Amino acid sequence: MIKGFLLSALVLCALLFVGVKLVGSITGGPTVTLVSPEGEKIRLDTEIADTPDLRKKGLMYRESMGDRESMLFVFSREQRLSFWMKNTLIPLDVIYFGPDATFVSYQTMEPCTEDPCPLYPSADLALYALEVNAGLTEEWGVGE
Repeated sequence: MIKGFLLSALVLCALLFVGVKLVGSITGGPTVTLVSPEGEKIRLDTEIADTPDLRKKGLMYRESMGDRESMLFVFSREQRLSFWMKNTLIPLDVIYFGPDATFVSYQTMEPCTEDPCPLYPSADLALYALEVNAGLTEEWGVGE
């Protein structure tokens, strides 16, 4: 089991400093790399949600997402994060990370089309949230 994943420092540095190039992927977009303490790596083609509008929309109305695709939500300050699945059609895992890119917690989220939708909070303060298809977090062994 792979525990204590970190987000790739290269991607986070690219997100935090204007002008730094993101790591390229096969599709030409950014990637996020999850790295275990043992050095195992999982590379994901990633969409970045780093503005209020992009974070609000997230993965709403999407009908599918590949197993090596993700969306990274970047916030301006460390806080308790909470996600919901209003108008999101596919089950997702949300993985929360702190400012140093270390694992905080994760939750599996179910689609929701009618109010009230449940909230899926981080277990502690977080700065980043990574959404992947539901079940992949457990499959990859991401944990404390």
